Amino acid sequence: MTLKTTQLRDAIVFALCVGATSLAGTGLASAQDASAPAAAPAEADATTLDRIQVTGSRISIPGLTTNSPIMTVDREEIARNQPVTAEDFLKIVPGAVPSIGPGTNNGANGGATINLRGLGDNRTVVLMDGRRVVPFNLFGVVDTNVIPVALIDSVDLVTGGASAVYGADAVAGVVNFVLKRNFEGVEVNTSYGQSSKQDGDRRNTTVTLGMNLDDGRGNFVISLGKTDNDPLLQGARGFSEFNLDSTNGEAGGSGTSIPTRVGPLGQINPTTGRFDGIVTPFNYNPFNFNQTALDRWQATALGRYEINEHAEAYTQVLYTRSNVFSQIAPGGLFGGRFDLGIGNPLIPDAARQQMCAQFGVAAGDCVVGSSATVNTTLNRRTTELGTRSTDFQNKVFQATLGLRGAINDRWRYDAYWSHGEADQLTVSAGFLSKARTQQALLSTDGINCVNPANGCTPINLWGPEARSARTPRSSWKC
Repeated sequence: MTLKTTQLRDAIVFALCVGATSLAGTGLASAQDASAPAAAPAEADATTLDRIQVTGSRISIPGLTTNSPIMTVDREEIARNQPVTAEDFLKIVPGAVPSIGPGTNNGANGGATINLRGLGDNRTVVLMDGRRVVPFNLFGVVDTNVIPVALIDSVDLVTGGASAVYGADAVAGVVNFVLKRNFEGVEVNTSYGQSSKQDGDRRNTTVTLGMNLDDGRGNFVISLGKTDNDPLLQGARGFSEFNLDSTNGEAGGSGTSIPTRVGPLGQINPTTGRFDGIVTPFNYNPFNFNQTALDRWQATALGRYEINEHAEAYTQVLYTRSNVFSQIAPGGLFGGRFDLGIGNPLIPDAARQQMCAQFGVAAGDCVVGSSATVNTTLNRRTTELGTRSTDFQNKVFQATLGLRGAINDRWRYDAYWSHGEADQLTVSAGFLSKARTQQALLSTDGINCVNPANGCTPINLWGPEARSARTPRSSWKC
């Protein structure tokens, strides 16, 4: 099963910002200072500040007071964490809730996203140098795999009140990645890590080249990176090998298991052919990943040139190709309602009599070959199909051209054009087709389906896990 989505975005943005050059006579006083004698004016030194600027906002005003705190993560702190993606180190920031990333398997969307305040990654705006980044899916969410970690100078976070400036999608807040402006030279970063069990390997290598132009009036940087994460199964660790019951802390599992559970009758006992009240939960943990697999290539180019004191031209081009592979436990029939052919000879006779009594089927119809049906819920884990997997293949491209500068001492401008494209191909395997399952449940001879279309073969749900001619993959898969 494949799903392909494409997003195109063209935007022309023009913004005017209020700047400032100085602020004199600014000081800070505590409550204790308020009762202290004032210093003699002649001996007090005036404090002059060139500029107070709130990064991540479109407004730069001296003495600006805001009820929304802005937190900055500098380059040194980022380097200490050695992140593979920008999302990695933001997880430890107060106000940020771990969202989709390498530690999320069930529910993965193929990206590494940011979730501030736990309100959802679609309610957090992600910026790069104050400009929006093209989203990678139809929900407008940004994949932080596109952020060049090697070029990050700092990260600014606004965790509240941002929707007044950036719109409704910034209800949770804004994250602004500030990239380096004057990188010069060659920098090669490579990191390799693994768990204490010598597995879960993570490899990251980036090469960055930059040079200044015309005595520092311009700068050009290009960065190339390659990242690989090996998958790590939950079954490889004792603490995650078993699903734990929330009531007693003991090993539990899913009620959709093997053998089959039919409505109120419970699970069938394949040995006796009867519904005798047995309960065998399914431990789905070992099939899931503690760390999902990632294969990413990344290229980023930045350039700027100061034409004069009032104009600086700049450009930004980024391209990222990332493949994310997620895997969860085998699927199954999770309590859906189906019409069950009561005359199917694959059903043990003892179980047939119990079902006829439960659902009120007449004795004359409760025989092999009967065309009578009952409608009931079925729970059965289809381990014969293997695990359910999803391979996300993402490509993101964005190009920006702009002109910025100062009109005078108080007014600044930034006008730019940005074009972005996002392409995601999703390939899923191991999932069931409910329509074909229903078709394969109706048989009067156990060999042929009542409706033989699509090469249907009857399904035997009444024994233990097995691979046989009666349970071919073609009958189950979508």
